[in-house]
Amino acid sequence: MPIDATSPRRALAAAFFGAAALAFASCSTPKPRGAVLIRTPAGAEQGVTTPLGTVFLARTAQQGPCDVTIFYGDGPSIEPGRIASIQDGLARVDLELKAPWTELSMYYPTPEDDLVVGIATERDVEFFSTRAASGVNGTAVDLPSGFPTAPSSVGAGVFRREDQRYRLVGLVTGVARFVDASGRRREVLTYLGPKELLPLWIESRDRARAFDPPRRDDIQR
Repeated sequence: MPIDATSPRRALAAAFFGAAALAFASCSTPKPRGAVLIRTPAGAEQGVTTPLGTVFLARTAQQGPCDVTIFYGDGPSIEPGRIASIQDGLARVDLELKAPWTELSMYYPTPEDDLVVGIATERDVEFFSTRAASGVNGTAVDLPSGFPTAPSSVGAGVFRREDQRYRLVGLVTGVARFVDASGRRREVLTYLGPKELLPLWIESRDRARAFDPPRRDDIQR
């Protein structure tokens, strides 16, 4: 028998079960973790925290102090960090506290994969669905609708769902605009893929001292 929405008790029951269904749906579709906003004296850019450290493209600074906006689950928190260069155009940030992180993927996405690009702001993380760009030389994804193309979006993480969780595929390097073979104007996001992020693995392996920063006591991860 359908629920009669005109009955206060039944209306309450409908609202309860509707909210429960919404909560279940949100639990069944987890979002990528690890997106952070990095601020240096020269500006802001994106980064992603991984088990090997917080990695970013170091467009605004290759070394020195920075502020990192991290999302622990109870809202944004600005934490101090220090930049250490890995190689030209790639660096990590050492944090005083352990932040939520995402694993690194070793595989390039295929056109059939559902991908997500994460943009960290001062308040939250915005996610944009996309796919690997077809007919493009190099690593690129289709420019998602509504994606902010400001300089502070450089370094945004490209994530793919693998083994029931999201892993980092690459870091956005910029926007490419061109006319394809059919005469259609196209816009894509280029990114550094797993091969280009390999120096992070090597640098992490060769670090003389393993540093395990403390966790926030009030956050379970």
